[in-house]
Order: sequence, then C-alpha cells, then structure tokens
Amino acid sequence: MQFTMKRSKRPRPRPTAKGFAGADDDDEPAAAPSPAPAPRTAAECRGAGNLLAESGRFGAALAQFDAALALEPRSPELHELRAQALLAMDRCYDAAAAADCAIALRPTWADAHLARARALLNYGEPDDALHSFRRAAALAPGDDDVRAECVAAEDIARRRSDSRRRLLEAADDDDDPDAAEVLRCKAALRCTVEAPMD
Repeated sequence: MQFTMKRSKRPRPRPTAKGFAGADDDDEPAAAPSPAPAPRTAAECRGAGNLLAESGRFGAALAQFDAALALEPRSPELHELRAQALLAMDRCYDAAAAADCAIALRPTWADAHLARARALLNYGEPDDALHSFRRAAALAPGDDDVRAECVAAEDIARRRSDSRRRLLEAADDDDDPDAAEVLRCKAALRCTVEAPMD
C-alpha cells in the first residue's frame, strides 16, 4: 500500500491580516515598519550611549560612543566614556588606551587619569596604576574617593613588592638550585601579574 496525497481541486485563499497596508492586495507585500532614526550628532550618540551604559548594555553603549567619536574625534569626554564602557566589559588594555587618548587631549583632567588607573589596576599593573592614581589625587585634592582608591592601590603595590622580596630571599636561602630558580621565576612573575599572596 502506498500513501498518496489528495489534491484539492481549487486553491485555498491566503489569510490576510486586516488593518495592515496592502492587506487586500495579494500582489504586493505589506511594507515593514521603518526603524527609529539613528542619532546623528555626537551629542545624541553620547546621550544614547549614556542611557545604554546606565542600563548595563555596555557593548551597545560603546558602539554609540564610537559613533560619537567618529563625529567628534578630539573629545576627551568621549574617550573617557569609552574607557569606562571598555572597563565595564573587562577589556582593561583597551580601556587604558582609551584613557590615554583622553589624557593626551586634556592632561589635567583627573577623571581621565582615574579611568587609566582603574584599567591598569585591573590589567595587573599596580605600579603604573599607582602613578595614575597619584596623578588623579593631585589633580582632585578634595576628592575622598580618589584618595581612597589611591591608598588601596598603594597597599596592593606594597603587598606585591613584599611578596616578591620574600620569594627572592627564599631563593637565596635555598640549597637546591632548581627550587631556587623556581622561586626566582615566581618572583619575576610577581612583577607582571597579581598572584595570590602567600
């Protein structure tokens, strides 16, 4: 036995939605609704980016800041906003580079130095971050939050330096040359990455 499909003798009419443009016209498809116009000025892009960043959509915010920078490339504020969005996305190296652009355009702006410091600290460069935190604190002497972050960075840099010193002392005291070399390598790594404290 074989299954065969029965064909209806006349075609069925297609259902159409009432109220749409072209609903009665079978030859032309209904027009899609047009999307909202994209922001055209740097200020509109910046505003849209700020709203997106406030809602936690940092990738979309970054796209808006980039669009604003395409229109206004010498804006230190946009570079700093871009650095914040990149930092929120855990792209610390790119955030430090964006903060560097803001600093190049406005060297005495504490917020740009602070963004750079945070990016470098998260990237694992506490010594360079400390330099930027100190610069931000000098440019904004009355800001307690900046001063507190500077103190925290000083503590991280000090602990890492102490840890490195202890490893080098242990390497000098170790009689086994292989174990001493391992300790020296760990000490060298302490210079480049923030490892757990012993």
